[in-house]
Amino acid sequence: VITVPLTELYVPNTFTPNGDNHNELFVIHGLNIKNFKMDIVDRWGELIFQTTDMYKYWDGKYNGKLVPEGIYMYSIEILGKDMKEFNKIGTIQIIY
Repeated sequence: VITVPLTELYVPNTFTPNGDNHNELFVIHGLNIKNFKMDIVDRWGELIFQTTDMYKYWDGKYNGKLVPEGIYMYSIEILGKDMKEFNKIGTIQIIY
């Protein structure tokens, strides 16, 4: 019997990139993830951040400048080590 570990993903709903060195980055945590892709878009659907590295965190900037305070949409696609695909769509709120 081969046991494949359970894939886990934790996505926060808020972060505060305001320079106080607390909660500055949008950090995704996961276990047993083989492939990862995340897109973040603004309210008009413009892509403002993209990564295939779960450990590359978004700092709330687009083109080197902090984005306006508000709500942004993310889309995450993962492939677990159990070879099961999972998609998650949600929102992240930026507060200054």
